[in-house]
Amino acid sequence: MLFRSLNYTPTIDNSWYALTPKAGLEYDLGETALLYGSVTRGYKSGNSNLSLGNTEVVKPEYVWSYELGLKSQLFDNKLRANFDVFYYDYTNFQAFGIAPGSGTAVAIFENAASATVQGFDMELLARPVDRLEMNLAYSYVDAEFGDFLSTDSFLFGFAAPVENLKGRAMPRSPTHTLNVGAQYEIPMTGFSLTPRVEFMHRSRIYYSNFQHRSTSQDPFSTVNARLTMVTDDGRWYGALFVKNVTDEHYLENVDRKSTRLNSSHS
Repeated sequence: MLFRSLNYTPTIDNSWYALTPKAGLEYDLGETALLYGSVTRGYKSGNSNLSLGNTEVVKPEYVWSYELGLKSQLFDNKLRANFDVFYYDYTNFQAFGIAPGSGTAVAIFENAASATVQGFDMELLARPVDRLEMNLAYSYVDAEFGDFLSTDSFLFGFAAPVENLKGRAMPRSPTHTLNVGAQYEIPMTGFSLTPRVEFMHRSRIYYSNFQHRSTSQDPFSTVNARLTMVTDDGRWYGALFVKNVTDEHYLENVDRKSTRLNSSHS
């Protein structure tokens, strides 16, 4: 991305304010479970594109967040089970793109008319027997734009078309994320060893507002391993770990230029 240099200093004079209330309720379902819910209004102040000499203001972003969840400790605290559903309703969502018709990739902020994010999280932590611990976390996210007119931020030139991105997935928002782990503490003389294995999976990730497969990461999985040593008195601690045991290659970012793809990966 390029940022245009100007030989003068444009200015804007504006101020923003917002009321951001939050309301929440909790209800005990006995000694082992808690039901909760909340409604919150969030706010991000307005912005500008003064690097273009453009004094048009980028509108403030607002979001209403709705959340309902359950926290529980079951089977004599051998199982922790937490569940959470959420819905975020954005107005004037601030997105990142390029100036239309600029003839080059000039970075700008722009407003989407609306966007929504909805989904749920699940977290399980089990200790079925002494020294054994297992965990599972799963997240489902449906994040998409409402009405949003924009030019393709990965195309150059004046011919970049104006598109309505309604229904397109928001960038960097995988639909499915799964994390699974297990560890077992092994007592030794004067210390303990705890081997741990972790598995992570993510579904397809888009890196542009326009949902191009060429600027996305296919679903992928990784495995991490760790060996921890702790002395019985807790004064000494050490760990050995290996990240991405299977040497899975995946993209962390993708920028598409007119003639090539630029990416960073792990």
